[in-house]
Amino acid sequence: MSLTQRIKLMAISLNDKYEPINRFKAIVEHGHGLLVVSAGPGTGKTYSLLRKIEKLIELGIDPKQIYYLTFVNSIVDAFKSDICKPKEEGGLGVDAD
Repeated sequence: MSLTQRIKLMAISLNDKYEPINRFKAIVEHGHGLLVVSAGPGTGKTYSLLRKIEKLIELGIDPKQIYYLTFVNSIVDAFKSDICKPKEEGGLGVDAD
């Protein structure tokens, strides 16, 4: 069985488990283990993941141990900009280099 097939077997769809209003919270509150967020444009993926990273940092996780994977360079740039933006401006104030 391929890794992709195993991940699909282990994955729980947020659509199956949570009402739409609670999906954001489910991402932010996710415990340990793999979390794959797949959704269309404008659905709040980046916002939810920024809040998740913020929570991990609040819990004492070193930001350099947090990894975000995407296949689109423009998303990397936007995400990095949001992470590095000062807290007063709505960012996380993290040095992402």
